[in-house]
Order: sequence, then C-alpha cells, then structure tokens
Amino acid sequence: RGINEVAAARGYTVILSISERRLGRECEMLDLFMAEQVDGIVLCTTARLGEGEHLDQLKRRQIPFVLIDRYLAHVETDFVVSDNDAGGYQLLSHVLDAGHRRVGILVTDESISSVRDRMSGCTRALDDHGILDEDRLVRKVSIFSDQGITRNMASLYRALDELMKGGAPPSALVTMSSDLTPGALGWLTHHGIRVPEDVTLAAFDQIPLLSSLGIQVTTVAQEPFEMGSGATRLLLDRISGKERGHGQVKIATNLIESGEGGMEWLDMTTVAAGASRSQ
Repeated sequence: RGINEVAAARGYTVILSISERRLGRECEMLDLFMAEQVDGIVLCTTARLGEGEHLDQLKRRQIPFVLIDRYLAHVETDFVVSDNDAGGYQLLSHVLDAGHRRVGILVTDESISSVRDRMSGCTRALDDHGILDEDRLVRKVSIFSDQGITRNMASLYRALDELMKGGAPPSALVTMSSDLTPGALGWLTHHGIRVPEDVTLAAFDQIPLLSSLGIQVTTVAQEPFEMGSGATRLLLDRISGKERGHGQVKIATNLIESGEGGMEWLDMTTVAAGASRSQ
C-alpha cells in the first residue's frame, strides 16, 4: 500500500511480483521488469548475506533500485529498513527489566540482515543486563526450504521441546520473527502452557489477530507502510535525478506492551515492485 500510494500520486503504475523466497524466481522477476522497461525497482531481496551478484545487471542497465526490509552491505544501493538492532535491544531489555533471567530466544537461521541485526540488539541487551553466555537460551530454527516460503515447524517444535521440557524452563519466550510466533503459541497451547500466566511471550512483529483473540503478547512493531512509502519516494527521486543525501534509511520500531492494542501489519518479505511512468 505504501509503495502504491506514493507511486500513484507521482503518476507511476506499479507492477507487483512475489518471489516466494526463491532466488531463481527473483532473477526471473528482475528479467521481466527489465523487459518491461520499468523506470525503477523496489526490491525485498531473497538473497542471503554475501549474495546479490544478480543485482549487478540492474547497475549495468542503469536501472535505479531500492532495497526494502533487508539490505546487502556489499551492494552499493539505497535501502529502507526497520532499525532491527534497536528493536531487538528494546524488546529483550523490556523482558529482562520485568525480572526475567531465563529467557528463551527463538530466531530463524536465515542469513539476512534483519535477523543478524535483531540478534545483535539482543546480544547487547543480554550483555547490559549481565546475562552470562552459559545462561543464554538462544535457539536457531530452520522453517523455510530452498524451494520457497512453505513453513516447516518441526525445527521450532524441537527447540521448544528442548527449552520447555527441561528441569528449569524459561519464564519468558521471545520470538524474533512473526514467522515463529504462531507456531510457538500453537506448541504452548498443545502442551497446556498458558500465556501470560505460565510463561511470558514477547515477539518481534505484530500479528493483530492475537490481540483480537485476547492473547497477551508484548511486541516490537515495524512500520511497513512507512517502509514502502519511504522507499518509493527515494526511488522516484533517483529516477527524476533529484540530488539526495545518503539513501540508507532505518525506521524506528515501536514497543507495544500486551493489552495496548494493535497496529496494521503486513508481511513485506520477498516482494518486488517495478514502477513505470503512466502515459
């Protein structure tokens, strides 16, 4: 919506394509956009850290592009992302400030900047609160296949079995992605563990349905509309030749305590939008 609103206001038509977390599909999308002679591209890339050679073709063709939601440090281009480091620090600090010392942290094993930066913030929070390395209950789980976005929760369930069925289970769980939160809640419900009576649950990313169901989860909320609109304004300025400063933007996240109500949520992963000037 953010992409479309800004593009339409400036006289551009948006072509939307979804890669389903498959790099091969992303390359096909970019080939299609170039064939359609789009003026520029907003891309939520599925490339992992250290990848991204396929984006060189955009530079060779002098097609402006802006990365969104995650960035590749070695690819010199504009990006608009959440301040994931600050958000991870904020979320974990909130849980630790509430008195929890045994905190289970669940994170996907994706090699992307958003995951890396969120865990960087978590690590700083653990350091600042004096949680020793041997007491850190971090579990990396693999829920996505190389074939696309199909989720497999077996790895998450094994991690929860390990964390929650031991002699000293954590008093709080933190899920570092909205991809993990529903699965964690399902596991807890299946095992008769109540939130927040038996275990506190905090999550990165909001899922409005949870508050509608009366499930109390403290979350760090992103601003997907602002990400989309900001990236599109930046892209269109590049297309028009306007001089701008450093086009690498990190948008602040917001801590929303359980019971405070929800914000609109949109999964921005694996999306690319090509903008063409309306005739």
